[in-house]
Amino acid sequence: MRRGTAVTIISIRVHGPFAFDWGWHRLTLTPKKRGRSITTRTRYLEIWQKSTDGRWKIAIFLDNVDVPPQMPPEVLAELGGRRTVAVRRSVRRRRSKIGQAAQVPDYS
Repeated sequence: MRRGTAVTIISIRVHGPFAFDWGWHRLTLTPKKRGRSITTRTRYLEIWQKSTDGRWKIAIFLDNVDVPPQMPPEVLAELGGRRTVAVRRSVRRRRSKIGQAAQVPDYS
């Protein structure tokens, strides 16, 4: 199995003896022979702390799998497991609103 990794840093903020960075890690596993590649993306947050000797060390690391939003089970049950055009539009609108709300202000 071959592995490929990529890190996307969205932002790094430094506040005194603390620094915060967040973004995505992408991991791709590819079989050496035939087969489909598997790619996962995780979101991460690192909190760094400057030690007394002036070196930066990771104090806290958090991550979670970045999965697409899912329809609530009760909505899927009402639809019989299929999405209508109106539901797809509603999902797109919610994703857009979530994306706008998730914009991080620039404090630099």
